[in-house]
Amino acid sequence: MRDNVVEAHKVSPVFKPLSEYTPGREKMHVRQTGSDVERNQRPIAGYAGGMKLIVRNMSRKTTEVELKDLFESFGAVQSCAIVTDAQTGASKGFGFIEMPKAGEAKAAIHHLNAYELDGERIRVKRAT
Repeated sequence: MRDNVVEAHKVSPVFKPLSEYTPGREKMHVRQTGSDVERNQRPIAGYAGGMKLIVRNMSRKTTEVELKDLFESFGAVQSCAIVTDAQTGASKGFGFIEMPKAGEAKAAIHHLNAYELDGERIRVKRAT
């Protein structure tokens, strides 16, 4: 597919964004320079490329530090938050993790979904 994309942009000597891209990947810009095709990858504006995960069915005893440490074994964790009751401050049993690299987040989902943490089998999936 990449060869077809390069062929489509050989006509123009300026950078042109590809009209189609896969979300979660970087948009590729192609420029013709003589006989070589130069590829310049840069992030899509307004998109960090990370992934937000929801962790459900957690023990009420699980802390943000424990949750963050568990996910950091798969890569960098941008943020970690356990949802708490506004009146009592007690955990509601679910939380959110943000990981800057989608591949690391997918590995965490694969390995930690149905993982036993503090006596409960947690459920991990991509937050929508």
